[in-house]
Amino acid sequence: MSTERIGVGARLMAAVGGVVLVVSLFLTWGSTAGDSFLTLSGATNRRGAFFAGMSKSAWEVYSVADIALVVLAVGVIVAVRLDRRRLLLVALLAAVAGLGFAIDQIGNPPLVASPLPVGIPLRPTPANLPHLFGSSAGAGAGAGETVAVIAVVAMVIGLTAALTSRLNVAS
Repeated sequence: MSTERIGVGARLMAAVGGVVLVVSLFLTWGSTAGDSFLTLSGATNRRGAFFAGMSKSAWEVYSVADIALVVLAVGVIVAVRLDRRRLLLVALLAAVAGLGFAIDQIGNPPLVASPLPVGIPLRPTPANLPHLFGSSAGAGAGAGETVAVIAVVAMVIGLTAALTSRLNVAS
């Protein structure tokens, strides 16, 4: 396979990674208490249980990180489109930073606060402490974090291969 073809495929891989990263922002990021039923004293439904799991996208969970990930994705797409060595290098460094963030979010998913059901008093009790003060016990990463890591890994691999093919062509 020629170096030029490898470069085109690598840039395509990085661009697709950028698109998938943007899509991941619309998936679930973080979850509460494993999306399970919690029994709360004073719950208003018939069975005395409240569904605590709330799915939230990155747009709802973050205020700055979601915009930074979109800027990263668009920057990578622009870099591979323009195919300039310095721009590809800057995009690669930004993608590595984005990969660090995405991996960190799998290990420490955002805590998605659950609203209290109607009728639950705002005084602390063992049953509603996680709702009042937040708890990551039982919280897990959503699909968004996993897809984001896969997308950013694809961007890093694509950018690295694109840079390597550019260096081979220049030599």
